[in-house]
Amino acid sequence: MFAFGDAGFFGSTVRPHLNAPMVAVVSTPSGDGYWLVGARGAVVARGEARHHGSPAHIALRAPIVDAAPTLTGRGYWLVGADGGVFAHGDATFLGSAADLELNAPVVGIAATSTGGGYWLVGADGAVFAYGDATFAGSAAHLDLNGPILAATPTSTDEGYWLVGADGAVLAFGGAAFLGSVAHLALDAPIVGIVPG
Repeated sequence: MFAFGDAGFFGSTVRPHLNAPMVAVVSTPSGDGYWLVGARGAVVARGEARHHGSPAHIALRAPIVDAAPTLTGRGYWLVGADGGVFAHGDATFLGSAADLELNAPVVGIAATSTGGGYWLVGADGAVFAYGDATFAGSAAHLDLNGPILAATPTSTDEGYWLVGADGAVLAFGGAAFLGSVAHLALDAPIVGIVPG
């Protein structure tokens, strides 16, 4: 774990015997803590973040790939590659894609600004909306040059951006396209996107 600028460092999980790799780090709403999430469902809380449970004790059908915090910071959702959603703390379970026949694994989850919904995104650009999250389109019908790896909503929840490993950015709904790095020769794949 590395912290830069005014980001606080609250600890990491550097240990010689982790059971699975860490796949996500999720900040608390205040930025004064974070959760580190492992592929087998382990959740490690640092700073002001508190542990609210995890699926680490059950046999998962697929590895955990991402997480999203609730508005209060007193809960979080974890999502597996099979579309399974695990709600902990004050996070409410609103549905999952685990019972669907997916064309590609789920790679990310993003919560709405109200905390009353979330989107799941697949590597093929498919988008699944639950709760008060609004479906604004997907890239599942496109011939992508690289897999989608992450998504982030607009501040108004009227749209979202998807980002691919090749640096392509796809804007849907009220999200404005502001550019991408898909035209550059990248030394490594893009792995995430955050709103400004």
